[in-house]
Amino acid sequence: MSDPEILARISALETKVAQLFELVDAVEPSQRDAVADSVPDEVREIFLAGDREGAIRRLMELDGSSLKTATGRVNALEYGAGR
Repeated sequence: MSDPEILARISALETKVAQLFELVDAVEPSQRDAVADSVPDEVREIFLAGDREGAIRRLMELDGSSLKTATGRVNALEYGAGR
């Protein structure tokens, strides 16, 4: 398993943990910043321009990430952007 795939799996688990924190009305200490920081600026700019799918595609092109991995990493950006 590659590092990006591991990051995507961690991101998915963090989503589930966040949902649990929300259910019990607690504040979650987030680790997503580390994943979001690993996304290239070019991909971040595409995402911030409102093109989530374009950001995923570009991330896949840049580093060979799978769709699942790229989606997880962009999801980390989405979480960090407060969307």
